[in-house]
Amino acid sequence: MELKLVYRVLRQLSQCSLNFYSEILVEGQENVPPSGPVILVACHPNEIMDIATLAVTIPHSRSIGFWAKASLFKNPVLRAILESASSIPVHRSSIKAEQGSPAEGPPKDHTQYLFRETFASLSAGGVIGLFPEGTSYTHPHLPALKTGAARVILEYARWQMENNQKESTKPLVVVPVGIVYTDKSRYRSKVALPRYGRPIHYDGIAKLYLAPSDNVPHSSELEQVKRLTAEIERCMRELTLNAPSWDDLHCATIARDIIFERLELSLQQYLSVTQGLIDHVSNSALVNSEARTVLLGYHSLLYHTGISHSALVNLYPTMKFPSRYEALSVFLKQLRDTVLHPRFWFFLPPCFVFAPAYIVGFLGKRYLGSPVGQETWAQFKAVLGGLAFGITSVLLSRKLASMVSVYLPTVIWSSSVPSVPLPSYAGSTIALAGTVAVAYVSTHAFLRWQDALVAGT
Repeated sequence: MELKLVYRVLRQLSQCSLNFYSEILVEGQENVPPSGPVILVACHPNEIMDIATLAVTIPHSRSIGFWAKASLFKNPVLRAILESASSIPVHRSSIKAEQGSPAEGPPKDHTQYLFRETFASLSAGGVIGLFPEGTSYTHPHLPALKTGAARVILEYARWQMENNQKESTKPLVVVPVGIVYTDKSRYRSKVALPRYGRPIHYDGIAKLYLAPSDNVPHSSELEQVKRLTAEIERCMRELTLNAPSWDDLHCATIARDIIFERLELSLQQYLSVTQGLIDHVSNSALVNSEARTVLLGYHSLLYHTGISHSALVNLYPTMKFPSRYEALSVFLKQLRDTVLHPRFWFFLPPCFVFAPAYIVGFLGKRYLGSPVGQETWAQFKAVLGGLAFGITSVLLSRKLASMVSVYLPTVIWSSSVPSVPLPSYAGSTIALAGTVAVAYVSTHAFLRWQDALVAGT
């Protein structure tokens, strides 16, 4: 059995990075078989967080080999990590060549290598993770898919036929995956998913793809690739939220918040209700332009003031426009209740511990992330913020351990072997063990402490 130690370490780090979100719901686990070749075709709205989500939540804890940009393999260290994690390099020239576009370099060699490595993994019963969009994105709907995923599925069927593998290996299962975030760049927001959909049936398309063109007219390879790409896109759309425009999405979002202002929707309800409202508001026959203008204006007001509809309703439940005196009175009352509330004082210790993580995460998002692409924000917040918290935890643990280690070795030794003096090697061993224990307990305690307070705020 292959150990895949690097992959296990990366999956554990992925689990830590997903603590960026407060809740993860996995649907459709029964659609992923425990063994046999599988291709996951997943949406890609959130950069590296999507990879972490799939690696952690895939049923049966199966290992996933992802297609990765070839440029990432230029760094020797990163190359060793990616290859150990079964990642396969994808050259942009290969993708362009598959789409019929001109490309530099020898795309045929790149494509052959990509397919050869992918087929080897699948024939061994592995799982391949693909993002058919070709890149991460921030759009109100699923963007048009590239043809690479469909091409590799159909070419694997050809490879099986040519190598007489069809009967000796399990059939390839193609599983669409939808990943939906309630607010993908906000710390401790919910993430609904992934949603593993029912396997895509492609046998009919594969037969036409593999049939001689003179026997089956009008069934060119490109036509069948486009047909399968369209089927993959249809299945992925059913698992994600899709709005015709940002205006439609914003109207549906604010309408949902108003209708369910006193009720917290579950993640399943969140998806079905939001998509239903999107379909409703995008129909001009059901929602007139005046209503859309009001909803968009209210959404813009909330967005630029940094407040939610539920918070505004809690502050002003009568829906009456407040005077300046009333607004000042509410502000002072909230300030008083916040400072005098016991939760505020309980929040201070973990706040000081997590302050470097918040600051570093914010700076990473601002200066390394795309100004308009939210898909890059969460990864910098999670990775850099987590790194800053790790350094803070080490320094804090060393300080706590140094306070404890003065007395810990003597106390433990004297209680276990009271008649024998404490040897020097025993003192250092006990001190080391105590440092590790203090580091683990203190880090875990501060994480739980902070998460509990954030969830209740």
